[in-house]
Amino acid sequence: MVSPQSGDTCDFIEATWGVDYWALLLVTKLRNASAWVHALSQPYRDGAQYHADKVWIIADWDPPKKGIWESGNITEELLRRRPDLAKHVSQHRTFAKKGDQLRHQSSGANSFVAYLHIFSRHSRIHLLELATEIRNALHIEIS
Repeated sequence: MVSPQSGDTCDFIEATWGVDYWALLLVTKLRNASAWVHALSQPYRDGAQYHADKVWIIADWDPPKKGIWESGNITEELLRRRPDLAKHVSQHRTFAKKGDQLRHQSSGANSFVAYLHIFSRHSRIHLLELATEIRNALHIEIS
């Protein structure tokens, strides 16, 4: 039985390895399911097409700030401003919208405000360097 991971993980595996868990789940209902499952669950012949990681962006601020998100869409802004980094981003999303009241991570609340799926066709070290550069290049303003 095929049991897909969370949707986000499935997308990441499909993009990196070429295995689509959601398609596999659908074909399990076909008469000759085992042949289809075998055919569709083969990773790319030469392995992963790139090194990949997910960069989570966490909102953090110190008093006396109130936790008001002033930045807008930080991932879109970064990709426009830094095309050299944009070419290494396969997917991204900013959850926080300008004016949102954020909950501080000390409250135990999820304080993720954005993510970026990044990749490198060179090396794992290059990927980690990209992740650091992306975190440093984001413009985040919280009042």
